[in-house]
Amino acid sequence: MLYLYSALTRPAKLSRLFPVPYFSTIFGLPFPVGRAKMKTEQEYMEDIERIERFLQDVIVVELSKMLGMGLSYMPFVAMGQAIEVLGSFLDRKPMKAREQSAKRFAACVNKLLGGRYRLLNEKNRLYDTLRNQMTHAFLPGENALLLDRSTNRQGYAHLQEVDGKLVLISEDFHEDLCRAVDRLLAALREGRLEAKAISYAGAAKITG
Repeated sequence: MLYLYSALTRPAKLSRLFPVPYFSTIFGLPFPVGRAKMKTEQEYMEDIERIERFLQDVIVVELSKMLGMGLSYMPFVAMGQAIEVLGSFLDRKPMKAREQSAKRFAACVNKLLGGRYRLLNEKNRLYDTLRNQMTHAFLPGENALLLDRSTNRQGYAHLQEVDGKLVLISEDFHEDLCRAVDRLLAALREGRLEAKAISYAGAAKITG
């Protein structure tokens, strides 16, 4: 049995999040465009389950562990990269496609994070601050103030601008990323996005 996607039943909210038509229709049913080899329902669901396991293990659980250990700086490096990773599931290119970093970061910001993130990424501001500089130099842009809840003694809000600096609070940032993961997985399950085949066996478990 070939898997015919359930995009006909997707909620209107997801249609607004993903306005780009990823699917054509065959005999009135949503069907993926440009797939070289059709997959069975089981194979396609396995692709989605592998993506879900990967995102839950790495973005949800591993980052939660880092924050739970009291790390307040390095999680920003990982979270900036995580935005790009989430965006890589929104295009039709291979995961390792070259020169897609800024485009994928913007895709995640616009379609999965939205709101103030979208406004703040005009002219690639968030990309330069969080992804580019943090990944390559472990240094944020000069106009960023990185905090966690325990060091936020002034009571700033996440994404607030204070004296020309953008406030980023690690725990709030991670919660927004987890919501972005949920939106992405919902779009995959409901056929709004075509699942990419990724190679992921699961996070290694280190025992003492």
